Amino acid sequence: MTYPTNTAHILQAAGYDPVHDFEMRDDGAGASLTWTHTDTQPTDQQVTDWGSDTTTLPNGQTFTEATTVPDEVTNYQLKRALNTVPADRAAVDSLVAASNDNDTIDGWNNALTFKRTNPLFQAAIVNLGWTQQKVNDYLILAKTFD
Repeated sequence: MTYPTNTAHILQAAGYDPVHDFEMRDDGAGASLTWTHTDTQPTDQQVTDWGSDTTTLPNGQTFTEATTVPDEVTNYQLKRALNTVPADRAAVDSLVAASNDNDTIDGWNNALTFKRTNPLFQAAIVNLGWTQQKVNDYLILAKTFD
């Protein structure tokens, strides 16, 4: 089955850990989901219902309530979110390395936080060819990591 690109975020909001419970792959034509354990898993319909706010998540919130886009996340949080889709993490790492700009490289490696309104952050989104929704989904996911 092909899943919406925000499936990892829906599952994270429902309490599943993308590092230990599942792996998402996005080949550009849609996302695929692989569970990394045999514990009880939600049905495809449950995931769809959570994502459309038809039913509440296990914590009692709707997906929309649980997914307000933060203005700022830590360096660790953003990188951990990107690690859920290794190809996207590699794309960002490649973009930074190809910049040959020490300020950009130092910022990626050492910044305490990333602000979604920062001009360099916004320029990276454009250069990666990502939609604002994709970035928002990563920021929402990032905020769930401590």
